[in-house]
Amino acid sequence: MPFRPRAHVLTSAIHSEWLSRLSLFSGGQHFSCSYRPSLSFSTHRHLHKGSTPPFRNLSDGGDNEDERRRRRIVQSTEKWLRSIVSGLRLCPYAPPLAKSTRDDEVSLLRIVPFVGRSGNGRVGNDDAFVESVRAEAENLVGPSSVAYRHETTLVAADLSVSSWTWQDFVRLSWRIQTEAVVACGYGDLLQIVLFHPLAVHSMYKTMDLEEDAANYSIRSPFPTIHLLREKDVLQAVEEGAEGRGYRDLEGLPARNKAKLRALGVNVCMDKLRNCYCMTK
Repeated sequence: MPFRPRAHVLTSAIHSEWLSRLSLFSGGQHFSCSYRPSLSFSTHRHLHKGSTPPFRNLSDGGDNEDERRRRRIVQSTEKWLRSIVSGLRLCPYAPPLAKSTRDDEVSLLRIVPFVGRSGNGRVGNDDAFVESVRAEAENLVGPSSVAYRHETTLVAADLSVSSWTWQDFVRLSWRIQTEAVVACGYGDLLQIVLFHPLAVHSMYKTMDLEEDAANYSIRSPFPTIHLLREKDVLQAVEEGAEGRGYRDLEGLPARNKAKLRALGVNVCMDKLRNCYCMTK
């Protein structure tokens, strides 16, 4: 099957500060996933003044409860891809990926739900999540990849047990980069990108500053790790530069920020809230 440059659905097209640090378009210089984001910023603990993320505490209710939570993660993530990432045209590569999760086509996108357990404690759930990402990294670029045909992976975690803040999730990404990617020999093969319900672009933003609608370009229903094959990212960038793919990817993050700010914080907040699917 010929390569279709879709695998960086949520990276180059959406990120701005994050994009420059991942160096997809920083003067042609490219870095592997050894990048570590700075922690010299305060973390927003609100979606908007006076509001909180729409998460319910879900107790461990056995296999049926776990399955219901998994379905909720997958369905909410699919809705986010369709209604925000694709629906708002934040990324030119999103529509085929969103479509392939819903019909009989070979799915180009693999969505992996992670459900922690309250009995494991914070450390136990952190360890389990790192192991889940490691397994998916292997499925994408390791020995197990021969059995799969997807081009990119989203590993999304249920917040009802993990309770990761944005800053917590950034810290956890350091372990993921070290233990799930680099230690396994995938440092030159994969990039990871973070999404979170409370993610912020600015490394220096404080809780006293007014919320910025542009942050919704890196916000997702659940804390999410996006695994990208580095060869796909580079090829998509090269094709854009040569006029064979989507042009002006470098300018897309700024246009997305302007688009979201024009919509306003309340509209963006409502759109993200509407992504949450309550399964039975």
